[in-house]
Amino acid sequence: MAIRRPCLLLVLIVSTGLPIGCDWQLPGKPIRPAVEKIDSRADFDRMYFVNCLGCHGPEGKQGPARPLNDSLYLASIPTATLESVIRDGHGPLMPGFKKTLSGGLDEKQIAALASGMKHFWGDPEAIRAGKDIPPYSQPSGSGDAKAGAGTFATYCGACHGADGSGLEDGAGSVVDNDYLLLVSDQALRSTVLFGRPDLATQSMPAGCPSYRGPYKGQPEDASLSASQIDDVTAWLISNRTTVSEEAAR
Repeated sequence: MAIRRPCLLLVLIVSTGLPIGCDWQLPGKPIRPAVEKIDSRADFDRMYFVNCLGCHGPEGKQGPARPLNDSLYLASIPTATLESVIRDGHGPLMPGFKKTLSGGLDEKQIAALASGMKHFWGDPEAIRAGKDIPPYSQPSGSGDAKAGAGTFATYCGACHGADGSGLEDGAGSVVDNDYLLLVSDQALRSTVLFGRPDLATQSMPAGCPSYRGPYKGQPEDASLSASQIDDVTAWLISNRTTVSEEAAR
């Protein structure tokens, strides 16, 4: 009998353990990642919260980075471009979120995040009028920096100073080289195009206006033309001095 007891015990372990053995999380066994649902507003909010809120703010506003909950911005940026920015990043400050071994978003999640922004935050009227909005990206070879300096002084100087160096009782400098090295050319153009209405202050109740205005000290219906947007963007970019250019001096 002493010989049979271990055998009987082994049979009991095997017979009772096999049915549940596949559900055990054995040491070293990879954990299958949960599949993230992306087909509802709650799913979109969750994905935005995890990946974007820290920089772009709750509900896409009031963050240190560009507000994404902006109907003009969402009407202008092509969906494919928005997906590309999410996937690959944009300039020194915006990281890419494409799928890697350590995490990130797969193509389906990237597409859902981009379409969710347009669907839940976009203004249908603005989207239908999207063809009338100046191009999101700077057309190749466009922009006259010299003309842009004059346009900036006229429309933006009341807040930033005629030379863009900022005013004590207004907005900060937009020609500070540390700032210009941190932001991409597209980020500068986007600010000219869409403004930063979320940065409203007592001295600037409308924040930084979009190209449609209103501009402080200008008629209420004053706005920038497509060529003026190109010019101001070119002028802002021309104020940037790269590290290699500084070293060559």
